[in-house]
Amino acid sequence: MKYNETKGVSISELSLGTVQLGVSYGINNQSGKPDRTQAFGILDTALTNGISALDTAAAYGDSEQIIGQWLQTVPEEKRPFITTKLWVTDWRPKDARRAIRTCLQELQLDYLDLYLIHNAVFLNLAPEDEERRQKGEFFDYNTIVADDPKLRIGYSIDNLKITWKTMEEFVRE
Repeated sequence: MKYNETKGVSISELSLGTVQLGVSYGINNQSGKPDRTQAFGILDTALTNGISALDTAAAYGDSEQIIGQWLQTVPEEKRPFITTKLWVTDWRPKDARRAIRTCLQELQLDYLDLYLIHNAVFLNLAPEDEERRQKGEFFDYNTIVADDPKLRIGYSIDNLKITWKTMEEFVRE
C-alpha cells in the first residue's frame, strides 16, 4: 500500500468508500446493505490491509453511524483518516452548522479530518421537499424537474463562499 504524508499524517492512497455500508447501493449490489457485523468486518479488513482513509457522507444513510460505532473498537493510534461531506440541501449557514454537529455525533468524533461540500450545487427546494428535508428525509432527485427554474438557482459562487465561510467558522469554534 502506498501512503502520502500530509501535515504529519500518513494517509493511504486508497480510501474505502462507505456508501454501501449505509444504503443498498450499486448497480452490481445483489445482497443489499451489509448488517452491522458484516460492515465491521469490511472496515476491519480495510484497516488490516493498510487502508487508512474512509470516505463517507451524511447522504450515505447510516454509514456515519456505523463507522462511529466501529471507531469505538479501534485503538486511537490506528484510527483512519475520515472524510465526510455536507449534503447538498444543508448549504444554508444554519443547516451547515447543524449538519457538522450531526456528523460529529454520528461518527462519535471530536473533530473531522476532512469535510467537503457534497455536490457543490445549490437548489431552491419545493416547499414540500424542504419540509421533508427538515424532517431528515433524503433529498429525492426525482422530484426536481431539471428545466424548472422555480426549483433551482443553479451554481452560485456567492452561495458557495457563504457556505465555505460557515464551515471555516465552525472549525474555529
